[in-house]
Amino acid sequence: MKILSLFSRAGGFDLCFEKAGFDIVAANEYDDTIWETYEKNHTKPLLKGDICIIESDKFSDCDGIIGGPPCQSWSEADALLRDRRPTRKIILRIRMYSQRQTT
Repeated sequence: MKILSLFSRAGGFDLCFEKAGFDIVAANEYDDTIWETYEKNHTKPLLKGDICIIESDKFSDCDGIIGGPPCQSWSEADALLRDRRPTRKIILRIRMYSQRQTT
């Protein structure tokens, strides 16, 4: 099964899924301080930058998506600010990628 990895960080989720028999076809990470570490540990393409501005056609076709998006926008502890956080748009972008895969 082909998997797209979002919010990949150093690639821990990727490693676990690969060991379970999944094929990571591409990964994405926003934080440029992590890119070198990811690329030293993984051979799959790393799409660098904000998924909210990367065009969806840059991502490989896949059967599923894994990742650990920022949780601040979804936390009950941050209920007053969560709707105004820009990271809230991220889940909408993930939904767009997943819908593209099913059409």
